[in-house]
This record gives sequence, C-alpha cells and structure tokens, in this order.
Amino acid sequence: MLRRGSSQAGFTLLEVLVAIAVFAVVAAGVYRVLSAMVESQDRIISHSRDLRELQRALWVMETDLGQLVMRDAREPNDDRSPAFIADKDDYLLQFTRQGWQNPLLFRRSDLQRVAYSLGPEPLDPDDKDSAHERDKYARHLLRHTWSAVDPMDDDNGHVQVLLRDVEEVELSFLNEKGDWKKDWPEKKLDDKEHSRLLPEAVRLVIKTKKKGRIERLFQTGNVVHKEKVGQEKKR
Repeated sequence: MLRRGSSQAGFTLLEVLVAIAVFAVVAAGVYRVLSAMVESQDRIISHSRDLRELQRALWVMETDLGQLVMRDAREPNDDRSPAFIADKDDYLLQFTRQGWQNPLLFRRSDLQRVAYSLGPEPLDPDDKDSAHERDKYARHLLRHTWSAVDPMDDDNGHVQVLLRDVEEVELSFLNEKGDWKKDWPEKKLDDKEHSRLLPEAVRLVIKTKKKGRIERLFQTGNVVHKEKVGQEKKR
C-alpha cells in the first residue's frame, strides 16, 4: 500500500515579519521621495504664480504711466483734482491716462481716470459671504478706474487687486529740473486751480512678504513736454 506525502512548503512567522519590515522601510522611503517631489512642485508653482502676478502688476503700472496726459479732473463738489497727484491720503497715485481701449465701440472718451492704493481685497457685491471671508487688515496693491475722467457721486469705480501682501510702497517723482520729489504737485494748490504738470519719471520701491524689496523706474508719457524740450534743443 502506497503512502502519500503530506509535507507542504511555507513561510515561518519570522520570515513574514522580516518581509513586512522591509516593505515598510521601502514604502516609507518612497513616500518621503514622493512627498518631497510634491512639495517642490508646489513651491515652484507658487513661485511661478507670484512671479507672474508681480510681472503683471509692474506691466500694468508701466502701461498706465506711459499713457499719462495733461488732463485734470473735476470732482463732484466742483473742486479740481490735478492731472497727476500723489499727496492724497486715499490713494498713492491718481492720474489721467489715454489709450483706454473700446472694442465694443461705446460712445465714450479714450481717456480714463486711474488710481492706485493699498488696502484689503474689494468686496464682491454679488457675493454676500465675501465680507466674512475678507481680511480687512490685509494690504494689497489695488488699481482703481472710473468710467469717466470727471466722476459723478454715484460712480464708485472698479477696483482690482494687482499685487497681494504688500508691506510698504515708496514713490518719488522726477521734475523737469532733474530733481526727485516725494510729493506731486510739488506745492500745495488751491482746490479750484487747474494743475496739469506731469513728472518726467516715477520711481517705485515696493516691499512684499514673498519677493522682498523691488525697485522699478517708469518713464511717463509726458509727450507734450518732451516734444517741447526736443524743439528747444534743436534751436
């Protein structure tokens, strides 16, 4: 009578524990590598986004200041606001620019009143929860525009965030004599007086939490004065 073999090959408990330990070590190493790659990618994406935001903000300012025109504004109370002013508490800068694009051919001027300020993100009138989510102590670089150079009482304008988390902004202005000034106009004017003087250049020093200190020099669109200076030099 034949006898059947009943022996079966298998793993001991010690071998199973060793295999699990090796797998855990390998898995932990792979997780750390993948986690570092994801974090690095997130930092690169964040840095790229911040850089694009900064480049866009500087490009917008360069475009605005390059289109300056000698057009002062009439306030709703019939006071005059200079063509370029930088000594008001409400705004860092306020001026009139040309070249406002009109692709839909509305019946309006191509001149536009523009201002820059520091403040929290503007409220969305269509979003009732935006007031609760907004940080009222945040300081962002804001761009204000109005539908007319001489705004009416009910014209609150349009506000957009150009650059987030701005700690400090310093501005100085080059006059026709080649001197840098902290305020513009250089002297205090009467509220009824027309003032259409424009600086030759604007120097911006801006400090952000992520990018540190950035300095930029903008040449203004003071076309009338530059043409006059050129004619005088030819003589």
